[in-house]
Amino acid sequence: MKLTKLKELLKSGAVTQEEYDEMSKTAEDDTKADPTDDSPEDEPPEDDPLEDDLETKIAKAVQSAVDRATNKLGNENKLLKDKLEKTRKEKMTAEELRQVELQEKEDELARQQAEIQMEKNRMHAIKALKKAGLDDGSEETLDLVEFVLGKDEPAIDLRVKALQKFAQRVAKNTTDGIYKANGRTPGKGNAGGGKDNPWIKESWNLTKQMELELNDPELAKTMKASAGI
Repeated sequence: MKLTKLKELLKSGAVTQEEYDEMSKTAEDDTKADPTDDSPEDEPPEDDPLEDDLETKIAKAVQSAVDRATNKLGNENKLLKDKLEKTRKEKMTAEELRQVELQEKEDELARQQAEIQMEKNRMHAIKALKKAGLDDGSEETLDLVEFVLGKDEPAIDLRVKALQKFAQRVAKNTTDGIYKANGRTPGKGNAGGGKDNPWIKESWNLTKQMELELNDPELAKTMKASAGI
């Protein structure tokens, strides 16, 4: 390795001063000008693949040492915390110790209840999305679940309702745009099969659209064609 490269590693912190002193003994001293070298002084030196590889290995070794030190410090802190907690409890009276243990049990119970409530809320959100016609069975529905999650069922229902209205408005605007692009007036056309067509303007219904798409794709296709979609 060249001495200038080694100095750069020292400056960046990739190697310690001790490592630099040891490695500089065998490094190629490229800091002195070669009198026989006729190349321009400002010509940058060519990169040495071996030097780059060594630099990468040194950086990985340094990072590995940092990670080990961090893990060790974390373990030591935990042990110290446990030891201090044990010492604190040893100095407590029986009544104080009983109160502490009772509080710990209450905290753990509260944590478990919060986890259970979160799962209940998640299941309610899935059902609410399906009832609103916003669950098409795709993986994207999972993103909607996280979006509508709230602290309780009423909060979830409000979010689902707001999302449903937004989806209906977007879908309606999109459909109107398709009508106009094809030179047709939104809402005109056969209702299809003697049933209310959820794709026409007067009876637009996103929930029914999704139900038809899932339960009767052929009828849905006919109704969309009749509505000019």
